[in-house]
Amino acid sequence: FTNSKHTSTRSLYLVPKQRPMTASDESQRSRWNGARNRDRNQARFLIKELVAASLNSTGNDDIIVPIGPAAQDEEEIRSFFRNISMRSSCSFSLKVVAKNHSTLSMPLPARFMSEYKIKTLCTSRFGVAFGEAALKYSKLISRVTLIEYAALVGEYGAITQLLVGGINPCYFHMESLDREQSYTEESITRKRDSVRKLVMKKLVVDYVPRSLVGYIIRSAFAMKMWSFVRADEKTDIACPKCSVSSKKEQLIVFNGSCKHVCCEVCMWESMAKELDNRNQGDVVCCPICGQSSTSTDLEREEREDPFDELSPQERFNLSLSKFEALPQTIAELRKLPKKRKANKAIHSTWNGALKSSIGNSQDVRTDKFMRYVASGFKHHCRACLRDGIDANKTNEYNQTPLHIACWRNHAPLVSMLLEFGADPRIHSNGNVSALNIAKENNYVEIVGILEHYLSNEDSPTVQETLSALMQTPSIATTPVIPPSVHILIPQNDDHIGAGSFFIDNALPQNILQFLDDLFESLPIAPPTEAANKKKKDQKATPCSTRYYFCDSEAYLSSTIAKHIESTLNSADVSQPVEVAMFQQMRFLCYDEVGSALAPHIDLAKVDPIKPGNKRSTHTFILYLRDCEKGGETALLKELSPHGPFASHEVLAMVGVQRGRILLFPHACPHEGKSTLSRPKIILRGEVIIEEKRV
Repeated sequence: FTNSKHTSTRSLYLVPKQRPMTASDESQRSRWNGARNRDRNQARFLIKELVAASLNSTGNDDIIVPIGPAAQDEEEIRSFFRNISMRSSCSFSLKVVAKNHSTLSMPLPARFMSEYKIKTLCTSRFGVAFGEAALKYSKLISRVTLIEYAALVGEYGAITQLLVGGINPCYFHMESLDREQSYTEESITRKRDSVRKLVMKKLVVDYVPRSLVGYIIRSAFAMKMWSFVRADEKTDIACPKCSVSSKKEQLIVFNGSCKHVCCEVCMWESMAKELDNRNQGDVVCCPICGQSSTSTDLEREEREDPFDELSPQERFNLSLSKFEALPQTIAELRKLPKKRKANKAIHSTWNGALKSSIGNSQDVRTDKFMRYVASGFKHHCRACLRDGIDANKTNEYNQTPLHIACWRNHAPLVSMLLEFGADPRIHSNGNVSALNIAKENNYVEIVGILEHYLSNEDSPTVQETLSALMQTPSIATTPVIPPSVHILIPQNDDHIGAGSFFIDNALPQNILQFLDDLFESLPIAPPTEAANKKKKDQKATPCSTRYYFCDSEAYLSSTIAKHIESTLNSADVSQPVEVAMFQQMRFLCYDEVGSALAPHIDLAKVDPIKPGNKRSTHTFILYLRDCEKGGETALLKELSPHGPFASHEVLAMVGVQRGRILLFPHACPHEGKSTLSRPKIILRGEVIIEEKRV
């Protein structure tokens, strides 16, 4: 066989025989993956702490001083330069960057640049003139950071890895100060410190595309290099923007036709501050006159934007037609022939940088667009609107992007959405309008923008509806029963559910009646994929039907929270508490006999409105119907390792009674017993309960 005409012995040795995977191999691979993920998470945590420390530092804590590396570290430093010159960006993993964070951040001896043929590397990518200038620059300066070296040789992968690792691209040398000037060294140091923090926040922390950040960093260091090389051609000795004197080589000549000169501090400050304002064209502009550094074909296309001459409705139709031309799902997208992507590591404009990241199918782009609107990312939203999106698409709360922008108080996005034809007359679940959201939250600027597009808006607010219900005879004559608190698991109990309790008669009748009317008006939410799979399983226990409501006017949730807080503080509690209820809530209707909820624990959620990224602490359940039999909520001692169908030890059982509020920590295991008297209707949400601040 080895001497046959079509097979050689050489080919047999080149293709090793694959042995089947054994259980030991799988176990070893699992341990290796677990260790790698653990190292990554540890590195992410350490980097996050280092970035937070640099942003919160005061004084001169993070000003880099010219300290050279120790002799024993030179080989390691040389390896970093070698990896960049060999285009080995994978060498700068999170673990490596976290371990060597101080070394990768500080200026290193510039002689390492010339050791790895910087002229050849720069010439191959940017031309002969740039290569010769880079070689001269490496001999003029004494120190250089790794991120500057990566920018000069065009290794954008290493720049991205260093940025993800929390390396600040901006640094200044103290010896560039002119001691004989009116400014004190302390004031200039303070200014440089604030600029470094601004650059760190904008280019490292904020949600800016890495390809755009790479272009900004590359442009900054390229201008710095040319300014050093051509220092003899400059006549200025002071920055016209801040009037601080510097050495000639420290003044940066802008790479544009204007050729204005400014100091390095003002250059970085201008690029960071003006980044959000550059909606179109090159993001790098002159700090003095605002002129862009380049004029590319992409910029010309943006200046000839077809959306500029259209009305809002025409813009909406054009964007919608582009959106409808996309595949509906990512599964359909994968079936299409793959197009070769342009491998461009950096982009000079927002639209160019975002074009490949906004999604190429309708489901992905819609999901990203909703998140961009909620986060207030105006450039990302503009990219979606230009490349195609349904500006009136609704989420499970029947909120359009305009509702979300009003709710989150993003006035620039409200204007942008209206300019692209978003309909301000659409109401979300509960008949909540965008104008009422802005009025009830006292967003004056958004109210003015919406009133320009709306002639009149007469839908009642939640507060007006509750006040009207209070005047109805059936509610006005209902006797008021004082609320009562019942402790289920004491606060000092050694259990994860310690502090669980329920309150009877905590809410007045007008709120309960309003919630009844609200529930009747809400549409049924489409079932999730998990619910669809459960329906196909004939043995699965029937679950609830969901109805979503967002109290974006903030009146209902705050009113319920105040009633809970006043009840708890009037009861015999050791410490006064504060209660805050999240505005997103859902109604669950168990309308089938035997419907139940398997044992589980709930997850905490982050408050999307209030600053501070506070997480919820307790699960909120309000029962809206009486159930004589079944439907109880059971608080469990622990979840059984044998699965949800095993027996669980019950610590407390809460019956279903109209107006009863059940509150327990998220981590407390619980289950919903089978419903026998139907329907069982509850309002489900999240709250934060914490000790009241004095």
